[in-house]
Amino acid sequence: MSGNFNDEREVGTDNILLSTNTKYELTCLYLNARSVLNKLDIFHATVDATKPDIIGITETWAHDDVIDAELNIDGYIMFRCDRVLKKVSRGGGVLLFVKEELAPVEFYPRTEYPEHVWCKLIDSHLSELYIGVCYRSTSDVYEGDVHQLLRNLIVEMSSNRMLIMGDLNYPEIDWDTHQPAPHAAIEVQQFMDCVDGNFLLQHIRQPTRKDNILDVALTNEPGLVSDVEVVDCLSTSDHNMITWNIQWECDKQTIVKMRRDYAKVNRSALLEEIEFKD
Repeated sequence: MSGNFNDEREVGTDNILLSTNTKYELTCLYLNARSVLNKLDIFHATVDATKPDIIGITETWAHDDVIDAELNIDGYIMFRCDRVLKKVSRGGGVLLFVKEELAPVEFYPRTEYPEHVWCKLIDSHLSELYIGVCYRSTSDVYEGDVHQLLRNLIVEMSSNRMLIMGDLNYPEIDWDTHQPAPHAAIEVQQFMDCVDGNFLLQHIRQPTRKDNILDVALTNEPGLVSDVEVVDCLSTSDHNMITWNIQWECDKQTIVKMRRDYAKVNRSALLEEIEFKD
């Protein structure tokens, strides 16, 4: 972390407000939980150990009977989207946690994609960063063309500085060549064309479930994401967790309390001042 001194001014009579422009890295943890509900203890232990600034989860399997208090993490603001489908009893759902000090604001895209959640962060230059968590099931659980809705969402959000993380279930893509496998469905090629057409970068280049790259961290800004690492699974989940860093810049303000050293006071001058006032 590096800081540049920006401002110094008096606050009250005893305090000084120091404002520094700080560049540092936000740590991000992403995972497909395959039900976070039965893994809450190990999930909280993982958060305590890694202390990420941002956490994205797909396949939460949360539902209406699960209240926010069961999922909240101290020090984080939670954004939640459960799967709401009567014909499917479980599955899906996404969560996004962001540290309170980053002051995230929930954002609602116009595209009505079924399983996604977004927030907006603002840096010290008033530049906005939109962060989203998305999930696409391979099962026929949605109404309408979910592939087209996903492409519409990407097009809409690519007009902003953004990061999309999630499990989009396109294992047929070779991310080194940006080509789908010969047997892949037309929707895979259309998705790849959408990614390339909007100049998105896929930062996850190692398998995240067996030999497949199912999970993505897509950005439209080179250098925004660094130090990507595929790590262990969370308990019985069949996906690896992924961590990375996000380059970030913000104004940090610190109040410095002024303390008077009365041991060094000029007693003669002080007594003269008191007698003069009397």
